[in-house]
Amino acid sequence: MTWLRGLHDWLASVQRTMPARHRWLLLALVLVVLSPYTAPVAMIGIAAVAAARTLRSLRADRAKGFLRASTDGITALVRESRLFLPGLVLFVSATASAVVYGHWASLLPTFGLLLPAGVAALWFERTWNRDDALHFAHYASLLLLPVAAAALLQMALFPVPVFGTRLSGTFWNPNVLAIALELLLPMAMALFYHVWSRAGKAMLLFSISIGWILLYFTGSRSGALAAIAGAAVFFLCMSERRPLTIGLGIVAVALIAVAVGHEEAILVLKTLIPRLSTVTLEIHSRMSLWRIAWTEILRDPWIGRGLLAFPLYVQSTPFADRPHSHDLYLNFWLETGLAGLVAFLWMVGNLAARLVRSLRGSPLRPYLSGGLAAMTAMLVHGITDMPLMNTQIAALFALLLAGLSVVLGPKRKAP
Repeated sequence: MTWLRGLHDWLASVQRTMPARHRWLLLALVLVVLSPYTAPVAMIGIAAVAAARTLRSLRADRAKGFLRASTDGITALVRESRLFLPGLVLFVSATASAVVYGHWASLLPTFGLLLPAGVAALWFERTWNRDDALHFAHYASLLLLPVAAAALLQMALFPVPVFGTRLSGTFWNPNVLAIALELLLPMAMALFYHVWSRAGKAMLLFSISIGWILLYFTGSRSGALAAIAGAAVFFLCMSERRPLTIGLGIVAVALIAVAVGHEEAILVLKTLIPRLSTVTLEIHSRMSLWRIAWTEILRDPWIGRGLLAFPLYVQSTPFADRPHSHDLYLNFWLETGLAGLVAFLWMVGNLAARLVRSLRGSPLRPYLSGGLAAMTAMLVHGITDMPLMNTQIAALFALLLAGLSVVLGPKRKAP
Protein backbone atom coordinates (compact mmCIF):
# COMPACT_ATOMS: atom_id res chain seq x y z
CA MET A 1 0.00 0.00 0.00
CA THR A 2 2.75 2.43 -0.98
CA TRP A 3 0.27 4.80 -2.63
CA LEU A 4 -1.77 5.02 0.57
CA ARG A 5 1.35 5.91 2.54
CA GLY A 6 2.22 8.52 -0.08
CA LEU A 7 -1.29 10.00 0.09
CA HIS A 8 -1.09 10.11 3.90
CA ASP A 9 2.30 11.87 3.78
CA TRP A 10 1.00 14.39 1.25
CA LEU A 11 -2.08 15.20 3.33
CA ALA A 12 0.09 15.57 6.42
CA SER A 13 2.41 18.00 4.64
CA VAL A 14 -0.57 20.03 3.38
CA GLN A 15 -1.94 20.21 6.91
CA ARG A 16 1.41 21.38 8.30
CA THR A 17 1.86 24.13 5.72
CA MET A 18 -1.76 25.30 5.54
CA PRO A 19 -2.48 28.50 7.53
CA ALA A 20 -5.15 28.18 10.22
CA ARG A 21 -7.55 30.53 8.43
CA HIS A 22 -7.33 28.36 5.31
CA ARG A 23 -8.25 25.30 7.35
CA TRP A 24 -11.40 27.12 8.49
CA LEU A 25 -12.16 28.08 4.88
CA LEU A 26 -11.69 24.51 3.67
CA LEU A 27 -13.87 23.23 6.51
CA ALA A 28 -16.57 25.73 5.58
CA LEU A 29 -16.48 24.62 1.92
CA VAL A 30 -16.70 20.95 2.91
CA LEU A 31 -19.71 21.66 5.15
CA VAL A 32 -21.34 23.66 2.34
CA VAL A 33 -21.16 20.80 -0.16
CA LEU A 34 -21.84 18.07 2.42
CA SER A 35 -25.62 18.59 2.71
CA PRO A 36 -28.35 21.27 2.67
CA TYR A 37 -28.38 21.10 6.48
CA THR A 38 -24.66 21.54 7.14
CA ALA A 39 -24.39 24.53 4.76
CA PRO A 40 -26.34 26.94 7.02
CA VAL A 41 -24.45 25.54 10.02
CA ALA A 42 -21.20 26.59 8.32
CA MET A 43 -22.52 30.09 7.63
CA ILE A 44 -23.93 30.48 11.15
CA GLY A 45 -20.61 29.31 12.63
CA ILE A 46 -18.58 31.77 10.57
CA ALA A 47 -21.02 34.58 11.35
CA ALA A 48 -20.82 33.80 15.09
CA VAL A 49 -17.01 33.86 15.03
CA ALA A 50 -17.07 37.11 13.03
CA ALA A 51 -19.50 38.75 15.46
CA ALA A 52 -17.52 37.62 18.52
CA ARG A 53 -14.20 38.88 17.15
CA THR A 54 -15.72 42.16 16.02
CA LEU A 55 -17.24 42.79 19.46
CA ARG A 56 -13.95 41.92 21.14
CA SER A 57 -12.02 44.38 18.97
CA LEU A 58 -14.58 47.14 19.55
CA ARG A 59 -14.44 46.68 23.30
CA ALA A 60 -10.64 46.61 23.22
CA ASP A 61 -10.52 50.04 21.54
CA ARG A 62 -10.67 51.98 24.81
CA ALA A 63 -9.34 55.17 23.22
CA LYS A 64 -12.46 55.62 21.09
CA GLY A 65 -15.03 53.88 23.19
CA PHE A 66 -17.51 51.22 22.04
CA LEU A 67 -20.02 53.57 20.37
CA ARG A 68 -17.42 55.63 18.50
CA ALA A 69 -15.54 52.50 17.39
CA SER A 70 -18.81 50.95 16.14
CA THR A 71 -19.67 54.10 14.17
CA ASP A 72 -16.21 54.18 12.60
CA GLY A 73 -16.48 50.50 11.70
CA ILE A 74 -19.82 50.97 9.94
CA THR A 75 -18.46 54.02 8.11
CA ALA A 76 -15.50 51.94 6.92
CA LEU A 77 -17.84 49.22 5.70
CA VAL A 78 -19.92 51.70 3.70
CA ARG A 79 -16.79 53.26 2.22
CA GLU A 80 -14.78 50.13 1.42
CA SER A 81 -17.17 47.18 1.01
CA ARG A 82 -18.96 46.29 -2.21
CA LEU A 83 -21.29 43.90 -0.41
CA PHE A 84 -22.41 45.79 2.71
CA LEU A 85 -24.94 48.33 1.39
CA PRO A 86 -26.73 46.10 -1.16
CA GLY A 87 -26.66 43.21 1.32
CA LEU A 88 -28.15 45.42 4.04
CA VAL A 89 -30.93 46.62 1.71
CA LEU A 90 -31.68 43.01 0.70
CA PHE A 91 -31.85 41.84 4.33
CA VAL A 92 -34.03 44.75 5.49
CA SER A 93 -36.35 44.36 2.50
CA ALA A 94 -36.75 40.60 3.09
CA THR A 95 -37.44 41.16 6.80
CA ALA A 96 -39.91 43.98 6.21
CA SER A 97 -41.72 41.94 3.55
CA ALA A 98 -42.29 39.04 5.94
CA VAL A 99 -43.45 41.34 8.75
CA VAL A 100 -45.83 43.44 6.63
CA TYR A 101 -47.65 40.38 5.25
CA GLY A 102 -47.48 38.44 8.51
CA HIS A 103 -45.55 35.55 6.97
CA TRP A 104 -43.58 34.88 10.14
CA ALA A 105 -42.18 31.57 8.89
CA SER A 106 -40.27 33.58 6.27
CA LEU A 107 -38.16 35.09 9.05
CA LEU A 108 -36.49 31.69 9.61
CA PRO A 109 -34.59 31.61 6.27
CA THR A 110 -34.04 35.38 6.55
CA PHE A 111 -32.28 35.15 9.90
CA GLY A 112 -31.11 31.54 9.58
CA LEU A 113 -29.40 31.77 6.18
CA LEU A 114 -29.54 35.19 4.52
CA LEU A 115 -28.15 37.07 7.53
CA PRO A 116 -25.39 34.54 8.43
CA ALA A 117 -24.34 34.19 4.77
CA GLY A 118 -24.17 37.98 4.46
CA VAL A 119 -22.16 38.36 7.66
CA ALA A 120 -19.79 35.54 6.61
CA ALA A 121 -19.26 37.16 3.19
CA LEU A 122 -18.56 40.54 4.81
CA TRP A 123 -16.17 38.95 7.29
CA PHE A 124 -14.17 37.26 4.54
CA GLU A 125 -14.25 40.42 2.44
CA ARG A 126 -12.75 42.38 5.37
CA THR A 127 -10.21 39.81 6.58
CA TRP A 128 -9.03 37.98 3.46
CA ASN A 129 -6.13 39.14 1.35
CA ARG A 130 -5.72 38.29 -2.32
CA ASP A 131 -3.77 35.11 -1.60
CA ASP A 132 -6.63 33.88 0.58
CA ALA A 133 -9.14 34.61 -2.18
CA LEU A 134 -7.02 32.72 -4.72
CA HIS A 135 -6.82 29.78 -2.31
CA PHE A 136 -10.62 29.78 -2.31
CA ALA A 137 -10.45 29.01 -6.05
CA HIS A 138 -7.90 26.27 -5.33
CA TYR A 139 -10.00 24.61 -2.63
CA ALA A 140 -13.16 24.92 -4.72
CA SER A 141 -11.36 23.06 -7.52
CA LEU A 142 -10.29 20.32 -5.11
CA LEU A 143 -13.97 19.66 -4.33
CA LEU A 144 -14.80 18.55 -7.89
CA LEU A 145 -13.60 14.95 -7.47
CA PRO A 146 -15.19 14.35 -4.02
CA VAL A 147 -18.47 15.81 -5.32
CA ALA A 148 -18.32 13.46 -8.33
CA ALA A 149 -17.49 10.45 -6.14
CA ALA A 150 -20.39 11.27 -3.78
CA ALA A 151 -22.79 11.53 -6.75
CA LEU A 152 -21.76 8.10 -8.05
CA LEU A 153 -22.01 6.53 -4.59
CA GLN A 154 -25.44 8.06 -4.06
CA MET A 155 -26.67 6.63 -7.35
CA ALA A 156 -25.28 3.19 -6.51
CA LEU A 157 -26.37 3.00 -2.87
CA PHE A 158 -29.27 5.45 -2.40
CA PRO A 159 -30.99 6.06 -5.75
CA VAL A 160 -33.86 8.56 -5.71
CA PRO A 161 -36.78 7.09 -7.72
CA VAL A 162 -38.26 10.47 -8.65
CA PHE A 163 -35.00 11.50 -10.38
CA GLY A 164 -34.40 8.20 -12.17
CA THR A 165 -30.79 7.91 -13.36
CA ARG A 166 -30.02 11.60 -12.85
CA LEU A 167 -27.11 12.25 -10.47
CA SER A 168 -27.61 14.48 -7.43
CA GLY A 169 -25.04 13.42 -4.82
CA THR A 170 -24.92 15.37 -1.57
CA PHE A 171 -27.07 18.12 -3.10
CA TRP A 172 -30.16 15.87 -3.09
CA ASN A 173 -31.41 17.36 -6.36
CA PRO A 174 -29.82 17.01 -9.83
CA ASN A 175 -30.56 20.64 -10.73
CA VAL A 176 -28.85 21.88 -7.56
CA LEU A 177 -25.79 19.72 -8.27
CA ALA A 178 -25.69 21.24 -11.77
CA ILE A 179 -25.72 24.76 -10.29
CA ALA A 180 -22.90 23.88 -7.89
CA LEU A 181 -20.83 22.59 -10.81
CA GLU A 182 -21.53 25.83 -12.71
CA LEU A 183 -19.81 27.68 -9.84
CA LEU A 184 -16.96 25.21 -9.22
CA LEU A 185 -15.90 24.49 -12.82
CA PRO A 186 -14.88 28.10 -13.70
CA MET A 187 -12.64 28.15 -10.60
CA ALA A 188 -10.89 24.99 -11.80
CA MET A 189 -10.60 26.39 -15.31
CA ALA A 190 -9.00 29.55 -13.91
CA LEU A 191 -6.55 27.55 -11.80
CA PHE A 192 -5.41 25.66 -14.92
CA TYR A 193 -3.57 28.81 -16.08
CA HIS A 194 -1.50 28.96 -12.87
CA VAL A 195 -0.47 25.31 -12.60
CA TRP A 196 2.89 24.74 -14.22
CA SER A 197 3.79 21.11 -13.49
CA ARG A 198 2.74 18.48 -16.03
CA ALA A 199 1.28 16.25 -13.31
CA GLY A 200 -0.65 19.16 -11.82
CA LYS A 201 -2.12 20.13 -15.19
CA ALA A 202 -3.07 16.51 -15.91
CA MET A 203 -4.79 16.16 -12.54
CA LEU A 204 -6.66 19.44 -12.98
CA LEU A 205 -7.68 18.55 -16.53
CA PHE A 206 -8.98 15.23 -15.24
CA SER A 207 -11.02 17.00 -12.52
CA ILE A 208 -12.46 19.48 -15.02
CA SER A 209 -13.38 16.67 -17.43
CA ILE A 210 -15.08 14.71 -14.63
CA GLY A 211 -16.96 17.87 -13.64
CA TRP A 212 -18.35 18.40 -17.15
CA ILE A 213 -19.29 14.72 -17.49
CA LEU A 214 -21.02 14.87 -14.11
CA LEU A 215 -22.89 18.00 -15.21
CA TYR A 216 -24.21 16.16 -18.26
CA PHE A 217 -25.47 13.24 -16.18
CA THR A 218 -27.39 15.54 -13.85
CA GLY A 219 -29.80 15.76 -16.79
CA SER A 220 -30.24 19.49 -16.17
CA ARG A 221 -30.91 21.26 -19.47
CA SER A 222 -30.81 24.73 -17.87
CA GLY A 223 -27.60 23.74 -16.09
CA ALA A 224 -25.94 22.66 -19.32
CA LEU A 225 -26.92 25.87 -21.16
CA ALA A 226 -25.83 28.04 -18.22
CA ALA A 227 -22.50 26.24 -17.89
CA ILE A 228 -21.86 26.61 -21.64
CA ALA A 229 -22.69 30.33 -21.39
CA GLY A 230 -20.28 30.65 -18.48
CA ALA A 231 -17.54 28.79 -20.35
CA ALA A 232 -18.04 31.04 -23.40
CA VAL A 233 -17.67 34.13 -21.19
CA PHE A 234 -14.53 32.64 -19.62
CA PHE A 235 -12.81 31.93 -22.95
CA LEU A 236 -13.95 35.28 -24.35
CA CYS A 237 -12.42 37.11 -21.37
CA MET A 238 -9.22 35.07 -21.73
CA SER A 239 -9.13 35.84 -25.50
CA GLU A 240 -9.00 32.11 -26.19
CA ARG A 241 -10.14 31.83 -29.80
CA ARG A 242 -9.62 28.10 -30.28
CA PRO A 243 -12.25 26.85 -27.76
CA LEU A 244 -14.74 29.44 -29.03
CA THR A 245 -14.09 28.41 -32.65
CA ILE A 246 -14.49 24.72 -31.78
CA GLY A 247 -17.74 25.44 -29.93
CA LEU A 248 -19.18 27.45 -32.79
CA GLY A 249 -18.05 24.74 -35.21
CA ILE A 250 -19.91 22.06 -33.24
CA VAL A 251 -23.08 24.20 -33.27
CA ALA A 252 -22.72 24.78 -37.03
CA VAL A 253 -22.24 21.05 -37.71
CA ALA A 254 -25.30 20.23 -35.59
CA LEU A 255 -27.44 22.75 -37.47
CA ILE A 256 -26.25 21.46 -40.86
CA ALA A 257 -26.92 17.86 -39.77
CA VAL A 258 -30.48 18.79 -38.75
CA ALA A 259 -31.03 20.61 -42.05
CA VAL A 260 -29.62 17.79 -44.19
CA GLY A 261 -30.38 14.61 -42.27
CA HIS A 262 -33.42 15.92 -40.43
CA GLU A 263 -35.03 12.76 -39.02
CA GLU A 264 -31.73 10.98 -38.35
CA ALA A 265 -30.22 14.10 -36.79
CA ILE A 266 -33.30 14.64 -34.62
CA LEU A 267 -33.06 11.05 -33.37
CA VAL A 268 -29.43 11.64 -32.40
CA LEU A 269 -30.34 14.89 -30.63
CA LYS A 270 -33.13 13.13 -28.74
CA THR A 271 -30.52 10.67 -27.49
CA LEU A 272 -27.98 13.32 -26.51
CA ILE A 273 -30.18 16.07 -25.04
CA PRO A 274 -31.45 15.12 -21.57
CA ARG A 275 -35.22 14.65 -21.21
CA LEU A 276 -35.99 16.23 -24.57
CA SER A 277 -39.48 14.71 -24.59
CA THR A 278 -40.54 16.78 -21.56
CA VAL A 279 -39.34 20.16 -22.85
CA THR A 280 -42.76 21.33 -24.08
CA LEU A 281 -44.47 20.34 -20.84
CA GLU A 282 -41.79 22.08 -18.74
CA ILE A 283 -42.05 25.26 -20.79
CA HIS A 284 -45.80 25.42 -20.25
CA SER A 285 -45.51 24.76 -16.51
CA ARG A 286 -42.82 27.41 -16.09
CA MET A 287 -44.84 29.98 -18.01
CA SER A 288 -47.80 29.24 -15.73
CA LEU A 289 -45.60 29.73 -12.65
CA TRP A 290 -44.26 33.00 -14.06
CA ARG A 291 -47.82 34.24 -14.64
CA ILE A 292 -48.77 33.40 -11.05
CA ALA A 293 -45.71 35.22 -9.70
CA TRP A 294 -46.24 38.24 -11.97
CA THR A 295 -49.93 38.51 -11.05
CA GLU A 296 -49.06 38.56 -7.35
CA ILE A 297 -46.25 41.08 -7.92
CA LEU A 298 -48.63 43.46 -9.68
CA ARG A 299 -50.90 43.47 -6.61
CA ASP A 300 -48.09 45.09 -4.60
CA PRO A 301 -44.86 45.61 -6.56
CA TRP A 302 -43.13 47.54 -3.76
CA ILE A 303 -43.31 45.16 -0.79
CA GLY A 304 -42.38 41.48 -1.04
CA ARG A 305 -44.09 38.59 0.73
CA GLY A 306 -41.10 37.12 2.59
CA LEU A 307 -38.54 34.44 1.71
CA LEU A 308 -40.02 31.06 0.72
CA ALA A 309 -43.52 32.58 0.57
CA PHE A 310 -44.19 31.62 -3.08
CA PRO A 311 -45.83 28.24 -2.20
CA LEU A 312 -48.60 30.16 -0.42
CA TYR A 313 -49.82 31.46 -3.78
CA VAL A 314 -49.94 28.13 -5.64
CA GLN A 315 -51.75 26.01 -3.03
CA SER A 316 -55.01 25.97 -5.03
CA THR A 317 -53.31 25.35 -8.39
CA PRO A 318 -51.86 22.24 -10.08
CA PHE A 319 -48.43 23.53 -9.02
CA ALA A 320 -48.92 23.21 -5.26
CA ASP A 321 -45.70 21.17 -4.96
CA ARG A 322 -43.49 23.85 -6.55
CA PRO A 323 -41.35 25.70 -3.96
CA HIS A 324 -40.56 28.68 -6.21
CA SER A 325 -41.49 30.40 -9.45
CA HIS A 326 -38.60 28.92 -11.47
CA ASP A 327 -37.24 32.40 -12.17
CA LEU A 328 -34.57 34.07 -10.05
CA TYR A 329 -35.68 37.62 -10.82
CA LEU A 330 -39.44 37.16 -10.43
CA ASN A 331 -38.86 35.20 -7.23
CA PHE A 332 -36.62 37.88 -5.71
CA TRP A 333 -39.15 40.55 -6.64
CA LEU A 334 -42.11 38.61 -5.22
CA GLU A 335 -40.42 37.54 -1.98
CA THR A 336 -38.15 40.50 -1.14
CA GLY A 337 -39.90 43.35 -2.95
CA LEU A 338 -38.59 45.74 -5.57
CA ALA A 339 -35.87 46.99 -3.20
CA GLY A 340 -34.62 43.44 -2.68
CA LEU A 341 -34.44 42.74 -6.41
CA VAL A 342 -32.64 46.03 -7.07
CA ALA A 343 -30.20 45.32 -4.23
CA PHE A 344 -29.33 41.89 -5.64
CA LEU A 345 -28.84 43.25 -9.17
CA TRP A 346 -26.82 46.15 -7.72
CA MET A 347 -24.51 43.73 -5.90
CA VAL A 348 -23.80 41.36 -8.79
CA GLY A 349 -23.88 44.10 -11.45
CA ASN A 350 -21.36 46.26 -9.61
CA LEU A 351 -19.00 43.32 -9.14
CA ALA A 352 -19.39 42.21 -12.77
CA ALA A 353 -18.67 45.72 -14.08
CA ARG A 354 -15.54 46.01 -11.95
CA LEU A 355 -14.37 42.57 -13.04
CA VAL A 356 -14.73 43.52 -16.71
CA ARG A 357 -12.82 46.79 -16.18
CA SER A 358 -10.04 44.98 -14.32
CA LEU A 359 -9.41 42.28 -16.95
CA ARG A 360 -6.96 44.12 -19.19
CA GLY A 361 -3.36 43.61 -18.12
CA SER A 362 -4.22 41.99 -14.79
CA PRO A 363 -1.98 39.10 -13.62
CA LEU A 364 -5.15 37.67 -12.04
CA ARG A 365 -7.05 37.64 -15.32
CA PRO A 366 -7.89 33.90 -15.17
CA TYR A 367 -9.54 34.32 -11.76
CA LEU A 368 -11.39 37.46 -12.79
CA SER A 369 -12.60 35.58 -15.89
CA GLY A 370 -13.59 32.57 -13.78
CA GLY A 371 -15.59 34.82 -11.46
CA LEU A 372 -17.39 36.42 -14.40
CA ALA A 373 -18.08 32.98 -15.85
CA ALA A 374 -19.55 31.69 -12.59
CA MET A 375 -21.74 34.78 -12.16
CA THR A 376 -22.89 34.52 -15.78
CA ALA A 377 -23.83 30.87 -15.34
CA MET A 378 -25.79 31.69 -12.17
CA LEU A 379 -27.70 34.56 -13.81
CA VAL A 380 -28.43 32.58 -16.99
CA HIS A 381 -29.66 29.59 -15.00
CA GLY A 382 -31.83 32.00 -13.02
CA ILE A 383 -33.95 32.68 -16.10
CA THR A 384 -35.65 29.29 -15.73
CA ASP A 385 -34.88 28.36 -12.11
CA MET A 386 -34.26 29.79 -8.63
CA PRO A 387 -30.68 28.71 -7.83
CA LEU A 388 -30.36 30.70 -4.60
CA MET A 389 -33.35 28.92 -3.04
CA ASN A 390 -30.99 26.12 -1.98
CA THR A 391 -28.92 26.63 1.19
CA GLN A 392 -25.76 25.12 -0.33
CA ILE A 393 -25.85 27.30 -3.44
CA ALA A 394 -26.66 30.45 -1.44
CA ALA A 395 -23.67 29.82 0.85
CA LEU A 396 -21.32 28.96 -2.02
CA PHE A 397 -22.40 32.04 -3.98
CA ALA A 398 -21.86 34.30 -0.92
CA LEU A 399 -18.30 32.97 -0.53
CA LEU A 400 -17.70 33.48 -4.27
CA LEU A 401 -18.83 37.13 -4.12
CA ALA A 402 -16.58 37.74 -1.11
CA GLY A 403 -13.60 36.21 -2.90
CA LEU A 404 -14.17 38.26 -6.05
CA SER A 405 -14.46 41.49 -4.06
CA VAL A 406 -11.15 40.73 -2.33
CA VAL A 407 -9.40 39.99 -5.64
CA LEU A 408 -10.61 43.36 -6.97
CA GLY A 409 -9.23 45.16 -3.92
CA PRO A 410 -11.02 47.69 -1.66
CA LYS A 411 -13.70 49.85 -3.26
CA ARG A 412 -12.07 52.91 -1.78
CA LYS A 413 -8.90 52.99 0.28
CA ALA A 414 -9.26 53.98 3.90
CA PRO A 415 -7.90 57.46 4.69
